Amino acid sequence: MQSIQLSFTPEEAEILAFRAQPLGYSVTKYIKLLVNREILAHLDDRSYALGTRAIGRVERAQEEYKKGKAKKLTSALDNLGTS
Repeated sequence: MQSIQLSFTPEEAEILAFRAQPLGYSVTKYIKLLVNREILAHLDDRSYALGTRAIGRVERAQEEYKKGKAKKLTSALDNLGTS
């Protein structure tokens, strides 16, 4: 995990504390909330390229599906214990 140090004016710190208090958050936790909201907002706007290994797996899975090798699962537990 990376640490980042921020400095705020007394007024900024007061506003952050005021906004954090109703949520029961410390200023640090509130700032993390704000940063995470910003990150999630940007993740929704972007798509990320798959690596070549993942692309190969997707292509193989698609071929198996086309050949009728796909197995319909009725539960996430259906395939446990098999390889």
